[in-house]
Amino acid sequence: MHVHSKRWEMAQDIERIYWKKDFFRESEFKELLSKYSKVFGEVESRYGFSRDTKILDLGCGATCPSVLFTRGVKYGVDPLAKEFLEKDREKLSGKIRLLTGSGENIPFADGFFDVVLCRNALDHMDNVDQVMREIKRVVKDKGLVILSIYTYTPFITFLKKTSEVIPFLRNVEHPFTFTPVGFGAFCRRFFETLEERVVFEGTSSVDYGKEDVEMTEPLLHKIFAWSNRRIFMNKWFLRELMVVCRKK
Repeated sequence: MHVHSKRWEMAQDIERIYWKKDFFRESEFKELLSKYSKVFGEVESRYGFSRDTKILDLGCGATCPSVLFTRGVKYGVDPLAKEFLEKDREKLSGKIRLLTGSGENIPFADGFFDVVLCRNALDHMDNVDQVMREIKRVVKDKGLVILSIYTYTPFITFLKKTSEVIPFLRNVEHPFTFTPVGFGAFCRRFFETLEERVVFEGTSSVDYGKEDVEMTEPLLHKIFAWSNRRIFMNKWFLRELMVVCRKK
């Protein structure tokens, strides 16, 4: 049984604040729709989802990305599931079964799921290797694993990883950072990769494809973005990368 760090507990406190804001939840769901409604439709058709397909939505948040799949029985696991607002529970009622849990300790038996989805949550985890082992445990042999995460250019990834050793610069909620190539290699350590797809590409430090949210760009971030573009000649700053895998 994994025991979470104090940093992880602090991150959950921050998440609680955000998920209680109406504009944040509404914006997150609009963003989800714009990025994934078509993509998930293609995935469920290509890989033969049925009405009986068991889908785990890991780190689902109150938006629960798996509800965009038109087929399957969905289960959502999130550390804050019990704290979702009543209006969110009403919206999700009948669409997904919510349980409290973490990626390091998934509360299901071995081989329970046909599909595991984890969208924009792996970089929030406490022990990402343990999470991948847990995903591998709960998905069936030849089961599908869909992993989506924000990835960055090598220069920006270097800066983010460097900030981890400087306490006042550390992003408490995001302990892990990957380049697209690095994330692909990480996934292949645990699963067989079937396809990779860039779902969204942003050109600045505040360009995450958010809907109805204006994000301020601090001067230091502007300098990093300028260096990324002008010195390192990267036309992009971040890529939301989806990797579809199969359990070996």
